[in-house]
Amino acid sequence: MSDWIETVEAIRPEPGKPPLTTTQVQALVDILCLIVFAGNRCSALEAEEFNGALLNVDSLRDHEQVIKAQLNVAAGPARHADDSGRAKLARRAAQTLNGSGLRSSVYQVAASLMCSPLNADRQEPAVLETIKEAFEI
Repeated sequence: MSDWIETVEAIRPEPGKPPLTTTQVQALVDILCLIVFAGNRCSALEAEEFNGALLNVDSLRDHEQVIKAQLNVAAGPARHADDSGRAKLARRAAQTLNGSGLRSSVYQVAASLMCSPLNADRQEPAVLETIKEAFEI
């Protein structure tokens, strides 16, 4: 699980900005789920490791219950969404993750997850491109 933690530990609020809001944390979880669960090829063990890593991100500790709840909500749609469903989820997250710096930071974490060896057998670059377009990066 330590590799997952290293990847998601990069999630932090922008310097000089207030901590992430509940809705921003929910949007963040939605985006990361789009990457990790793309194509419904994530095993139960991998999902549990990812969930545990996300719950252990220091900068998000105050949002543990929000993260748990959103992981339950976001995993299903992320697993089963088609291209248009993924685009809709990404656009909704982009509206919540206002500010180009925050969007850029979330996108960088998503790109790191996509390129991670932990995600090697289920990489779907189209998902990352969908997020990039929604975030206007």
